[in-house]
Formats: sequence, structure tokens, C-alpha cells
Amino acid sequence: MEDNTKTSSPSDNAHSTHILLRSAITPEIMERLGSFFELMPPHAFRDHLIELYHNYILHEHDTLPYDFRELAEGMIIFLDFLKYAGEELDAYHVTHAAAPLEK
Repeated sequence: MEDNTKTSSPSDNAHSTHILLRSAITPEIMERLGSFFELMPPHAFRDHLIELYHNYILHEHDTLPYDFRELAEGMIIFLDFLKYAGEELDAYHVTHAAAPLEK
């Protein structure tokens, strides 16, 4: 399966941070999202969703819902978010694994 999404640039990250700061996402939501990603890392969750999405399209190819374009756009945005979240978590773990423990 080919991955057609691009890697986030620093300006994309700044824009995402700006949106997050202006959003209604609370610290509690972020905490639960963090707990979820500990259970299922974003890359794995993204792969599972892509597989489910493709199976849905294959199964429903003759009877896709009227608002399928909206559904598809939402999936693309969410899959891009999961890719970004996975990259950020990977970078976080690399950075914190390399840092010496404080005494």
C-alpha cells in the first residue's frame, strides 16, 4: 500500500499548534488521547483504519452514501493527523530516550 501523504513541515506544525491552542480540546481530552496512543500507537491505528476504510469501499462500491466525499475528506484529515501524531510521538521517544536521567 502506497502512502501518498507528505511529511509535516515546521510551518504546518506551527499552524497545527495555533489551531490546537484555539480549539476546544481540553487537557483531559489530550490525556485520554495520550492513554489511547499508549494502548495503540498512532501508526498502528492509522494502518487499521486504512484497512477498514478500503474494505468498506470495496464492499460498498455500488452503494456509497450520498455524502461519501465528505466522509472521504474527513478520513484523509484524520489519517493525516494520525501520521503526524505518530511522527511526533516517535520524535518525543527518541529525544527522551537519549536524554540522561536526572538524579
